[in-house]
Amino acid sequence: YGVLSRRAGLAQRIEGPAPRSRAPRVKSIHTSRPRNRVTEAIVIAHDGQRTRAAAVRLEYHRDRWLVVALEIA
Repeated sequence: YGVLSRRAGLAQRIEGPAPRSRAPRVKSIHTSRPRNRVTEAIVIAHDGQRTRAAAVRLEYHRDRWLVVALEIA
């Protein structure tokens, strides 16, 4: 979360406030289970102006799911 927060703050300082857009709509979700207790997902979303992708890897550890990798493009 810290890295994502810093990236958003940097983008706002460089590019200025983001233009108003409608709420993103999820276009597709693809998931896979490469191992037991591991799930990877890709989400494609569109906000009316741009299409973005997010990839996440979740691992089940001590009775909860942990995000161990997150990429947003």
